[in-house]
Amino acid sequence: MRYSELANLYRSLEKTTLKTLKTKFVADFLKKTPDELLEIIPYLILGKVFPDWDERELGVGEKLLVKAVAMATGVPEKEIENSVKDTGDLGESVALALKRRRQKSFFSQPLTIKRVYNTFVKIAEAQGEGSQDRKMKYLANLFMDAEPEEGKYIARTVLGTMRTGVAEGILRDAIAGAFNARPELVERAYMLTSDFGQVARVAKLEGNEGLARVQIQIGKPIRPMLAQNAAGVKDALMEMGGEAAFEIKYDGARVQVHRDGDRVIIYSRRLENVTRSIPEIIEAAKSQLKHERIIVEGELVAVGEGGRPRPFQYVLRRFRRKYNIEEMIERIPVELNLFDILYADGEALIDTPFRERRRRLKEAVEENERIKLAVQLVTKSAEEAEKFYKEALELGHEGLMAKRLDAVYEPGNRGKKWLKIKPTMEDLDLVIIGA
Repeated sequence: MRYSELANLYRSLEKTTLKTLKTKFVADFLKKTPDELLEIIPYLILGKVFPDWDERELGVGEKLLVKAVAMATGVPEKEIENSVKDTGDLGESVALALKRRRQKSFFSQPLTIKRVYNTFVKIAEAQGEGSQDRKMKYLANLFMDAEPEEGKYIARTVLGTMRTGVAEGILRDAIAGAFNARPELVERAYMLTSDFGQVARVAKLEGNEGLARVQIQIGKPIRPMLAQNAAGVKDALMEMGGEAAFEIKYDGARVQVHRDGDRVIIYSRRLENVTRSIPEIIEAAKSQLKHERIIVEGELVAVGEGGRPRPFQYVLRRFRRKYNIEEMIERIPVELNLFDILYADGEALIDTPFRERRRRLKEAVEENERIKLAVQLVTKSAEEAEKFYKEALELGHEGLMAKRLDAVYEPGNRGKKWLKIKPTMEDLDLVIIGA
């Protein structure tokens, strides 16, 4: 399949603001996509190369991209940079440079989607000494064979600036429309796997029955269940039917831990792979989680003097650190407070009531200074819960979570089965003056 066909889709998507038309364009494209490309096309349509949870990154910035275009076209780097000042879009400037290219390769061949994708993979996997030069040459080889419109969208994909207005909802509806699948089954499969490529392939080749069979997979994060706000402890208790599990709401970063034997992967709430940044939690998971194959959720908290929690920003600093991690372990120690279990040794637990999941979690974890269970109080008493709430605030935590004891885990859903209780801040009227 030619890359020019994908470029034509991008152009059509840019020209309309109507979601219905965008959905139709994407669905029509998916219908004609060969089976072997179905796992990669959804992400390219979104303007990405890999799912958010895939730790591979292209690692190409504007300067390296400009160098690659200059190498491919003979147009000086400075001219391309000046063009960006006029167009406001490096993709458009790449297209202009390709129109002005001094010469085209004698052995030039039309670009295919597979070749473009495989080149992106090579770029992402280029590591070590000389990797920047290799990345530049890989890109230059693409631009040598690219038509101007193709070059524009290759550049935008590399920089993550596609601008077609296609988000997850449109892609989900397009997959359902393309393959006559039930939208709720497409949604369910995506919530369990966070993988549109797999969902599209199953929808086409196995239909609704295949989508219904999609299960949780270790290594593919489940979309997190979300909570609504509650006015206070009493309101939360009433919403829960008079009895609830109250847990400390930690001021940290929510994570999902996947263990498959000695392999442990940790995903952030946004499904980013943050495994490398917290090796001490990886080692603790191997020793403290009793199941060989397990998925648990918790809150990663930075710990300060006297064991008091430090603000959320400290955890973000751990996530962002790629080098000198040992130094950061000393400067910003962290602990993981687990509050849910979603899978254990082949058994999916998301349809199990929360009361039972908490029991299973307790059985599955051997607590130590690195991994603990979230502190919990199950009560029918508003007074008891209020006291617990005040204690949580005094300890430096955000507040409480209230959870229905009979609630199943609903991936991606923000409902009233989980409620968050924290102090109400003063309302502010603000104007954004920079972004």
